[in-house]
Amino acid sequence: MNHENHPGHPYLYSFLLVFGLTLICALPAGSSYRSEREKQEAAEQRRIQELHNEFLTQKD
Repeated sequence: MNHENHPGHPYLYSFLLVFGLTLICALPAGSSYRSEREKQEAAEQRRIQELHNEFLTQKD
């Protein structure tokens, strides 16, 4: 089984190579975006908690 003469293989390999490089580049960006979102959500939760505490102290 000799696949070297098979047409279309270079395109397939180049496509897979480009796809792999894109994934490798996209993964760090995705993880940093996710951690940034988590930071923003944590900040919002803290702000809501502070507002809630202020509301409770005003109520007393």
